[in-house]
Amino acid sequence: MSRQAKTGIALVSVLALVILIGCSAKLGQVPGSGAFVTFTILGKSFTFSFGDAGVITAQADQTVVQAAAIRLFEENPPQTAPSGQMELRSSDVGVARLLNAKEIVRQQALPYYGTATIRFSMASGSSADLCESATLLSEYTLNLTAGVPSIADEMYELSAEALDIIATNDVTLCIEIASDFDGVITLDQFGLTFGGGSGGAADVSFLLRNTDFENIHILLPNESFGPSNRITPGSSRSATVSGVGIGDTVTLRAGRNGVVLDTETCPTVEQAEYTATATWDGYQLTCTAEQQGGGGTPVGTELQIPINSEGDAASPTATYNGVDYGIVGVLNTNTPDAPAADRPGSVSVDLRELGLQYVERIYLAQACAWASDLASGEQIATLTAQYEEGGAPTTLDFIMGTNTAEWSYERPEHQTDIGGVPHSLVSILYSSPTTIDSGFEYDGYMFWTSMNLDTSRTLASLTLTIVDPATLSRHPANPVPTWAGVSIVGATLVGPAGTPGN
Repeated sequence: MSRQAKTGIALVSVLALVILIGCSAKLGQVPGSGAFVTFTILGKSFTFSFGDAGVITAQADQTVVQAAAIRLFEENPPQTAPSGQMELRSSDVGVARLLNAKEIVRQQALPYYGTATIRFSMASGSSADLCESATLLSEYTLNLTAGVPSIADEMYELSAEALDIIATNDVTLCIEIASDFDGVITLDQFGLTFGGGSGGAADVSFLLRNTDFENIHILLPNESFGPSNRITPGSSRSATVSGVGIGDTVTLRAGRNGVVLDTETCPTVEQAEYTATATWDGYQLTCTAEQQGGGGTPVGTELQIPINSEGDAASPTATYNGVDYGIVGVLNTNTPDAPAADRPGSVSVDLRELGLQYVERIYLAQACAWASDLASGEQIATLTAQYEEGGAPTTLDFIMGTNTAEWSYERPEHQTDIGGVPHSLVSILYSSPTTIDSGFEYDGYMFWTSMNLDTSRTLASLTLTIVDPATLSRHPANPVPTWAGVSIVGATLVGPAGTPGN
């Protein structure tokens, strides 16, 4: 779902903070203040700050609970919303690793990976004791990929019970985190979006067209067949549906002689300014929509779409050099006896699902592992792009010191063990501190490169393959001379909006 535009920003006033780690508990007062909002709850979106309650020290294999008593709104909502969502965006989450001990993880292909489950619960009232019986608000999976956190599914549907508690206004928000790594997790803000019901905020405009050679009726919800909705061949009519809730949909019907021939549900209403175009072509009814700030991207607009390991669109986690990257782990390839990774070596993409006519360029966030002894100029892997139409694929070779390098380039032991990394450092995308396989703290790197594709064909898949390890020249002091790997932790497709063939 497209990200909802947020309005009416408000800071949550944190009245109390409770941290529970294992069997211990600590209670203390935390300063906080904020400007609250007065609003009609239906059809609105609001963003709230976690404040001090959003800084949590997570411990591997332990559950940490933190709670804050808050007042959400200046005035109690006039009614309970019939539907709603909570949003926790990847860009609103940060993770700082705890580097107070040496991390020996030679079995790990690339640095600082991990997962955490973040559960939000809410109870009416202002007491940390309420967390034991609080109602689930939302639950998210946090993935730490090469030092960058991301939320797998940012939007969570709120239950009727959660909506009832939100409407009570003075509540206790409980944050529960279970992780497999040590670190400080920072949550900046969360969004609440309410929709549905007669208090909806959108007046939806329709252009209803008939491109058939016979008359057709195109019916809005609750309309009956009649002269007002009959459209002659080559003609159109305009209509408006008022009071549609944000997050709702409108279903249209097409028919003649009192018989419905087809139905079509238009795209979800995500913004207050929404214009839909429905067309009957003699065979089926179709509907598209344009929305201010929403899903109505004009055809031909250049898009940057990060993908995940399943080929689906991934939420951006950061922007580097003007490119939106989703550092979520996309492709991985290792030599046969190197530790296996949890990401595939190939991914299929459907440009129709991604909303792209074709792909002009792919930006890649990537790095090598167990390759610190390889010299500049050695080829370590190849990325192959296949097309739906067939024909010769497009390939990109990963060359040490040219467009890729060892992620642990700055690890001090490389100097003492092999006399220093013999390949050149390439364009760094970002760095993160680590102590993996070292007695010292150093910066681990991710690098960037790009490849241009054939815009006359439709991208279908990407495959990453490692070279035969026997072709690599290894240093005699390398303890694992048959190990090598390349990981693409982020891939962003760039091309014009639309569908193939536009």
